[in-house]
Amino acid sequence: MKKKILLAPEENWYKANLHCHCTVSDGEWTAEEIKERYQEQGYSVIAYTDHMDYRRHTDLDDESFLTIGAFEANIDAPAEQYPDWNTRPVYHLNFYDTRPEGRDCAAVPMPEQVYTMENVNAYIKARKDEGFLCCYNHP
Repeated sequence: MKKKILLAPEENWYKANLHCHCTVSDGEWTAEEIKERYQEQGYSVIAYTDHMDYRRHTDLDDESFLTIGAFEANIDAPAEQYPDWNTRPVYHLNFYDTRPEGRDCAAVPMPEQVYTMENVNAYIKARKDEGFLCCYNHP
């Protein structure tokens, strides 16, 4: 059997967090504080995925740190129908921007809060067509 090397030692590797909230939504730290604290732990890439708020934070980019434009879209079942948060069906989706240059952050539409597969799939397709990659968070 031929030996496969999955993580070649001579390559550059980057430690990244691809799901992070700052004080823009429900995080405890500002974007700047997150950068500082994560860099202390060896991170060089952060996707700030605040709830229902697309931002890029490019002012934090430098030769040793990269931000990824992203956001987390929430499409939750109605609280009236599912009062217990722990059993409420939800779709929390991260969207990572593959074409951020020239994109107006405020122009990225957030989803309608209609909890149906058709709505969720239509929203994912529309963002995909705009150049976003989607990740389903904590299913």
